[in-house]
Amino acid sequence: MTHEHAGHATWLGLLGAVLAGAIVAAVFVGGASGQTSGTAPVNHCAPQIEGSLVVGKTLTATNGCWDGSPTSFTYSWLRCSQSGTNCTPIAGATTQTYTLTTSDIGHTIVALVTAKNAAGSTGPVNSKPSDVVSAAAAPVFKTRPTVTGKAQIGEAMVAKVGTFSGGIPQKFAFEWQRCDKDGLNCASVAGATSQSYGVRSADVDQTLRVKVTASNDYGSVSETSDRSPIVASIPQPVVATTTINANRSVTTCCQTVRLSGSVSTQKAGLTVTILADEVGAVAAEPVATATTDATGAWSAVVRPAVKTTYQAEIGSAPAAGVTISVHPRVGLGINGRRWTVKVTGRDSFAGSLVLIQRRAGHRWLNVGRVILNLNSAGRFISHTRHARWTIRAFVPSIEAGPGYMAGVSHAVRIRI
Repeated sequence: MTHEHAGHATWLGLLGAVLAGAIVAAVFVGGASGQTSGTAPVNHCAPQIEGSLVVGKTLTATNGCWDGSPTSFTYSWLRCSQSGTNCTPIAGATTQTYTLTTSDIGHTIVALVTAKNAAGSTGPVNSKPSDVVSAAAAPVFKTRPTVTGKAQIGEAMVAKVGTFSGGIPQKFAFEWQRCDKDGLNCASVAGATSQSYGVRSADVDQTLRVKVTASNDYGSVSETSDRSPIVASIPQPVVATTTINANRSVTTCCQTVRLSGSVSTQKAGLTVTILADEVGAVAAEPVATATTDATGAWSAVVRPAVKTTYQAEIGSAPAAGVTISVHPRVGLGINGRRWTVKVTGRDSFAGSLVLIQRRAGHRWLNVGRVILNLNSAGRFISHTRHARWTIRAFVPSIEAGPGYMAGVSHAVRIRI
């Protein structure tokens, strides 16, 4: 095989080290969907993990989809980091089911499946990483909530929820409280139950704090932040709102997106806080701040790794958010008949199906498929001869997962 574009000559360095024993299943599709007798099983969709991700609950691995009529399956289970990487085998976990233990708390789980028939065995093929395993308990605060922003009328203060041990929170509730100068004699502020709070005239010479309640199916826990500085008295409170726009509504992980807007007061020197609410997140988090210029305009740069809604906070009300949709980044490398795919996003894409496609006029035809390994990468070996193709790697949105649009690599022209 030779390249018509020398810039794509070698790309195999992207894979890194693959977990020992974790093998990628790749299928070449040459017209017939079935496999002839006398061949080992061939996988074309990843196993899945079923069950509740709580300590003491039992998970079950499905076998995935196979050609070649497997007669038996073997299983193993891996314990991984929260992002679905750095996986290690779980001792003794070699059956189709696995009961979660306290060692799994804060980790994700991956199932490996190997299929066998009379002609041989194929695998192991990995599932996608699970969500993070929770203790069978209510959340426990590990660090207290905090508040960010200026204690000044017209500014917005934002609650950060803190960190947790125990069970994983499923939702949060917020209650802003007004206290005296010493942080005592606190009382709830009527209606102030969102993650942000607009500082108002009633807060002058007082301090503020936020009470955060985290809950899951096993119970709830509440904790208050430390008090804010004393709210400064201003003769004429500034009541400001802001617009928010983005220079693009769709991007590829993890390219920059520029957010911008203008403050209604057109004043310079005001602080605008940018909140990011990612798909799958329980609460929004402050990710950037910006300062208004002489015309009241501001801008900030963000790098969305998954579909994210951004809000700009200033004064007593947030701007209506802008949502940025995200494609995963897909890389395709060619070295002879060995083709390599790598998919990058916020978390692991292990177990996702990637289609290898060739251009036919205005259409793209599927010529192969790859199940991504634990490094979100996969290899494909072509058996086609005497062809001149333009190929790409394509990740359907259903395989990319929640928060992602479909992903596609650059097109590469090859001669086989």
